[in-house]
Amino acid sequence: MTAMAAQTVIQSQPGSDGSQLDLLKVAVTGDILTVTLRCSSDKKFNTRSFALKNISVIDDATAQRIAVLKDNEGNWLASKVSGDTMFADCTLQPGILWAKFAAPSPGATTVSINLPEVAPFDGIPVTR
Repeated sequence: MTAMAAQTVIQSQPGSDGSQLDLLKVAVTGDILTVTLRCSSDKKFNTRSFALKNISVIDDATAQRIAVLKDNEGNWLASKVSGDTMFADCTLQPGILWAKFAAPSPGATTVSINLPEVAPFDGIPVTR
């Protein structure tokens, strides 16, 4: 079996419950921005959850707030969603979270990412 390559962490921020969130990817494909995070914790039981309506990306060039996208049926475009909440189990192994947003303006070279109860990820370079 081949081991998976380690992912490069762009930036890390502490969560309010002792967890840590690592930003792994901020990339535009077409008109969609995908943000991928990894949560980890040394606590025995730890699940991170976020109300999707409270997650946003700020286009640093225009100061516009961009919300998580929904598909044509009204479903959130995010990982492991229950109702209006995205979650990941961070207990025994790192959990992966991702969400999709409308792409920032063409002139935006950086964005800031905001999640409830986590310090903001500011000035993050956007891959296009």
